[in-house]
Amino acid sequence: MTNNSNENVIVRTITPLTARQIQLSTESEGNTFKIDKEFVMNVSLVGTVIKVLDGNTYTNYTIDDGTGQLNVRKFKRNKQNNLDDQEEQEGQEEGEKKKSEQIENPFENKYVRIIGNLKEYKNQKSFSVTKITEITDSNQITTHFLEAILVHMQRTKGILKKEQATSQESQIKEEKIEIQKETNNNNNIISQQNTTQILGLALKDKALRLISSNQTSSGISLQELSKELKSTEEEIREIVDFFLDQGQIYITIDDEHFRSTD
Repeated sequence: MTNNSNENVIVRTITPLTARQIQLSTESEGNTFKIDKEFVMNVSLVGTVIKVLDGNTYTNYTIDDGTGQLNVRKFKRNKQNNLDDQEEQEGQEEGEKKKSEQIENPFENKYVRIIGNLKEYKNQKSFSVTKITEITDSNQITTHFLEAILVHMQRTKGILKKEQATSQESQIKEEKIEIQKETNNNNNIISQQNTTQILGLALKDKALRLISSNQTSSGISLQELSKELKSTEEEIREIVDFFLDQGQIYITIDDEHFRSTD
């Protein structure tokens, strides 16, 4: 799709953005928006769902990504890509705003990746969600922000020349460090419980492999597991108790020696 000028080409690829960038976007002709002087329509956003309001035809999510908060809307109908359809439901939506209540939602208080499109609706900026998925790997957060930084710099400073690459790579690394620090310190980024679960799964897997690899009659001891896994005996005790409950290991000569049931 083009307008009167060759410069006015709407980018139909998915552009990684932050909430702040979307808030600062400027409206252009034809129900489109510009960010960094470039037309954008399909965008991706990563953040924490801090509030959910459910209506009859749509669910409204409030997203916080550390740069700002943004309200996005996912319609429950199978097709909601036509602005005229939205306007036809104007009366219903006004009623839903009054009736909507904060509800429990599978995405609430979790970090998610949202794909959607920007458009003008009722003389206001609107973000219509086409897909929302939960983030389970914190690396996805860092990757998204790095991509957003890269796209922003390419659009404002142009494609890097070879002689600029080294300094730019250094700057990106510094940005990555700052993002990681902010990720660790921001209360709205993946909860400590979810991070602990991810690390715990890796530790459990290592522990089970150590127990299974020990073929002695007495099995492996709690102290040996603690030393090999570089964890406290209290942490290892929780892990072996879990495996005992699952029937994956059993006690041998005393309650501190274990063998695999495989």
